[in-house]
Amino acid sequence: GNADAMLRLADYYQVEELKASCASVLWDAPPSASRLILADKAGLTDLRDQLAERLADGFHEHDLDPLKAHVDLLMAVVSRARVRFAKQGVELLAQDRQLQKIRELRPRVLEIRDLACNMLRDRHYNGQPLAQYVLQGLDDVAKAMRDERGRCSAGFLCSRMGPLSSDPKSRGRSQKVADGQCLPAFQFLSCWLAARR
Repeated sequence: GNADAMLRLADYYQVEELKASCASVLWDAPPSASRLILADKAGLTDLRDQLAERLADGFHEHDLDPLKAHVDLLMAVVSRARVRFAKQGVELLAQDRQLQKIRELRPRVLEIRDLACNMLRDRHYNGQPLAQYVLQGLDDVAKAMRDERGRCSAGFLCSRMGPLSSDPKSRGRSQKVADGQCLPAFQFLSCWLAARR
């Protein structure tokens, strides 16, 4: 936009006040690889770091190919994204473990259902047999606890990165991230590059 063009001119002629004004306008503008490159070239470190953070937040939504010619900037984005994905993987695995604990309670719920229905056989609630009411309610709980998987950490994280290649090594690297292991930035980057081919 106009602010990008003005920043290029301000950087070319080294007009610091104009550079600062352009940076304030671009602070809330949509992040892009080209803006990150421009901010770095103009020496606007705060804007550069903010853009790197925002690109990492939406890692799969942006075209980062222009950064291949700017390895330091690409690694800045990738390292930030790597930390985010590893954290999300740990959180999702914790959710999976909690769901598993709930599923393991299902036999106990069914046992209590049968016991309660036998004890309440001759009682009524809102005009219907209380045993039937309890049976239906605990059946609904048991169905909800059936062995249905929640969101798979690997699938979720891979979708955040975009479609991966069919290379088994790439899939293996993604699974390590899903398992909560914090991959070194260069391995995370290689996984992303494989997805872009």
